[in-house]
Parts: sequence; C-alpha cells; structure tokens
Amino acid sequence: MADTINIPAIGPVKTQYVWAGAALIVGIAGYAWWRAGQNGAGPAEAGDDLFAGEGTDDGTQWPYRPGGSSTVDVEPIDPADLPPGTNDEWARRATDR
Repeated sequence: MADTINIPAIGPVKTQYVWAGAALIVGIAGYAWWRAGQNGAGPAEAGDDLFAGEGTDDGTQWPYRPGGSSTVDVEPIDPADLPPGTNDEWARRATDR
C-alpha cells in the first residue's frame, strides 16, 4: 500500500490520516443517525401535514402553507415568455425578433 495518497486541493497525505478521516466522518454520520432514531419519531404518517403550523405572531397564516389563506396574487404565465423547447421554435423566435 502506498505511504501517501494524493488528494486534490490538499496534496499528498499519509494513508493513515486518510483512513482516520474517513472513520471520523463515518462515525459522525453514524452517531447522527443513531441520535435521530432516539427521539422516537418514526417516519411521517400519511395525512401528517408537515407544513401546518400555528401561523405567525400576528395570527395570520403564512401565505404559502396548504390550507392557509393566500394573500399573494399570482398572474398566469404567458406562453410567449417561456423559452422555446425545440430547435425549430428557437429558429422561428430568433428570426421573428
């Protein structure tokens, strides 16, 4: 086995340090996974609304949450504003302009 490994943007690193770093990363990820399972919260059940909340401090619902009252006016998209999808459409739009 090689004594050093050439890591891009870092340079040559001793093999033992590369293995130690990889083990550290796997250990941190494993610990985070284990801690996430300790809180007793399983996968989300069907019907759980993850976006439902109490609303904002002034008592109004955030306008983008499902079931909330939306105060945002959305205008329909004009098909002429969309980018062309085919080469023919690109050519036609370029020659028209």
